[in-house]
Amino acid sequence: MALLNLNSQHSPRRLSLKYCPWHATVHTKKQNISCGQSGFTLVELIMVIVLLSILSAVALPRFFARSGFDERVFFDDTLNAIRYAKGVAVATGCQTQFQSTTSGYQVFRDDSCTSGTFTTHVRHPTTGEIGLSGSQTGVTMTAVTITFYPLGNASTDATISIGNKNIIVVADTGFVYAQ
Repeated sequence: MALLNLNSQHSPRRLSLKYCPWHATVHTKKQNISCGQSGFTLVELIMVIVLLSILSAVALPRFFARSGFDERVFFDDTLNAIRYAKGVAVATGCQTQFQSTTSGYQVFRDDSCTSGTFTTHVRHPTTGEIGLSGSQTGVTMTAVTITFYPLGNASTDATISIGNKNIIVVADTGFVYAQ
C-alpha cells in the first residue's frame, strides 16, 4: 500500500511506461533507457567519408575531362559553319567555300560571284566580324575543301572527322549532317 497512499498530501505520481517491441521489455521514463540505437558510430562515419573520398578520386575526373568538352564544342562549331557556308551561298547567289586543315577551318566567298577565286572572308553570323573561322587546341580534324553553289549543292561528297564523330556533306543536295 505504500505506492498508493490516498491520505498523502502529495498527488500520486503517474507511472509512464515505454514499450520497446524489438527488445520485448517495458521501461519507465524515469529509467531513461532508449529503445534501440539512434545515430551512427564514429567508425561508420569514418568509413562513409573514406568511401566518398575514393569514389570522388576515381569517378569525378571522368566527368570533368576538358578534352571531351573541347572536342564536342569544336565539332558543333564546325558543323554550324558548314551549314552557314551553304546558307550564305543560297542567300547571296555567290559560291562559298569551306576550307579545313587538321587544326581548324575558314569560310570564304567568291570575290566577284563569277571569278571562282575565294579570298573574301565570310562575316561571322552573330558578331559580324570579318572571318568565320575556328580552331581548338588539342583537337584535330580531316582536311577538306568544299565549295557550295547558289542552288545549295556542294562540289564533292565529304566526310570530316573530329574525334570519334563525323560530319557528312552530300554533294548532290548539299545536305550536311552529323554522324
